[in-house]
Amino acid sequence: MSKQRRDLRLLLLQSAPEERWELQVQWYTRGFELQPGQVVSYDAVTQPLNPEIVDGYDAVVLGGSVLYRVSQSQHDQLDHLADIVRHCVAVGQPLLAVCYGAHVLAHALGGAVEYMPHRKELGTYNLHLLAPGREDALFHDMPEIFKANCGRTDDVIQLPVTAVPLVNSELVQFHAFKVAGKPVYGLQFHPELDKESVLKGMQVAYEHGTYFDSEEEYRVQCAGVSETPEAASLLKKFIDRVVLS
Repeated sequence: MSKQRRDLRLLLLQSAPEERWELQVQWYTRGFELQPGQVVSYDAVTQPLNPEIVDGYDAVVLGGSVLYRVSQSQHDQLDHLADIVRHCVAVGQPLLAVCYGAHVLAHALGGAVEYMPHRKELGTYNLHLLAPGREDALFHDMPEIFKANCGRTDDVIQLPVTAVPLVNSELVQFHAFKVAGKPVYGLQFHPELDKESVLKGMQVAYEHGTYFDSEEEYRVQCAGVSETPEAASLLKKFIDRVVLS
């Protein structure tokens, strides 16, 4: 008998600051349209990491991080996260890698990630569906242009040879990609974040002197932030079309 949505358990590997862990769980639970307790948090900063921790879960989410950049190998456990990614690919376990997670995914499979502050994105941006995306199970019915919330300075500048580009923007060539023939996706944008969450994150970034070069840049970017229902819809679709398919 096939599993139902109510039966699913997803593992969320978290490399964000501890104070954001519960928020991340709430964002993904809401976006996946699951019930409390179905998205299980795992500390990917201080706890042991090995491929066996994902066993027994229906899918894995490798979440974003405001603490680390793959380009600078700042995460002590980066190699262990990469091992988990390669394990998911090898066994065909559904994996959704978001922002920092997408950078880990690309790095783990032989792609290239670099620090690109001149191509940073923090706020709401127009993304463009590519030809392979129109044929993809997850993206095929997305609009040709849709808005998504972003927060990144690293960028995937070269995809792994096994990856297929699905979405780009004016600044980013590989905003979404998947591993060919596998239920594994990387998104450099944040489908889990709504307008309020993005504005709060931008305020924190501004107050800490990161991302923004001036108060004017900060205010202009804040003014452009909006809700992104098309991007947000990808989370429910990931469950319906990838995990439960």
